[in-house]
Amino acid sequence: MATRKKITRKKAARAAPASRALVLTEPSESALAQYSELFDPELTAGAAGGGGGLAPFIGTEDGIMRRGENVIGTELNAVVLGVSIDHALYPGRYQKGQPNNPICFYVGSDLEHAKPHASAPAPQHATCEGCLKDAFGSGQGNAKACRQSRRLLLLPWGDNVDPEADQLYRLRVPPTSIKHVSAYYEKLKSFKRPMQTVVTHIEIRGHETNRFEVVLTPIERIDGEVIVTLARRAQEGREALFSVPIADQGKKKGAAAAGKGAAPGRRKVVRRR
Repeated sequence: MATRKKITRKKAARAAPASRALVLTEPSESALAQYSELFDPELTAGAAGGGGGLAPFIGTEDGIMRRGENVIGTELNAVVLGVSIDHALYPGRYQKGQPNNPICFYVGSDLEHAKPHASAPAPQHATCEGCLKDAFGSGQGNAKACRQSRRLLLLPWGDNVDPEADQLYRLRVPPTSIKHVSAYYEKLKSFKRPMQTVVTHIEIRGHETNRFEVVLTPIERIDGEVIVTLARRAQEGREALFSVPIADQGKKKGAAAAGKGAAPGRRKVVRRR
């Protein structure tokens, strides 16, 4: 059995997010073939529109990333191993500390053909498209009653990352930041580079009307044999990426997973020159 090795990098100087944006070049045809064989397109299809157990969620309440009681901050470097579409209609208003189960929901990768999950207790329409709860103004103010977000599967990345064993996490991107996920996806698509082969800088920025927005910026290429490991970890996290949003399930399994590994800290910025 191969020995697991920590991947270390020299410390990089901290820079403003804008100056860290990665300028990617097109890979060779052989590299493109390798990527297409390693990564399942379904894992990232959820970014395009508008088994390792459950990976715990990183919370973003008040514009600060947290894992339980551990504060991560407003910035995190990670490899985005997958993106799913997450629709959920809840019976009442959200109350802090009181998790609730949605009455209608969809988790998947096909926005065009999205429809209520078979286990949803009260489906509102045959498909998400055309549902009255999907209309602006059906919720509070001009918002939609159905909360539509994106779910990211993350492997935090830093100087001492162990891609073989480090904890995977999930991060829910709010409706007002879906446009940033789409822009990120299109940028990587133009470079012909899967998102699983770059280090992504995730930043929560304050916003005048939306309170905060989540912005994704690719900052470093990942090449070499580690890509095979990342492909395997992405498959391991599939269950968490597409799991149904049931509060009791997430609370029990998430707590168990949290006890197995420490929360990601403020990771060092990693760049390859």
